[in-house]
Amino acid sequence: MLTDKEILAIAERYLKSRAEHFGGSDIEVIILTEATIKKPYGNIYRYQSKECRLTGNFNKSLVENALF
Repeated sequence: MLTDKEILAIAERYLKSRAEHFGGSDIEVIILTEATIKKPYGNIYRYQSKECRLTGNFNKSLVENALF
């Protein structure tokens, strides 16, 4: 069984591989670890652009970012 740390590393690699989908390499996407939902079958993550998270600027947010 994978640890939470290993699962998080996989999720971060996945988001990094999807950078083009989020608008290219100029948008850094981060996982909101404090909002992780833990289930018996795995973890559910929320994510957002790093700039939006740090500045609170809604114009820099990722719209329609589904949980995964």
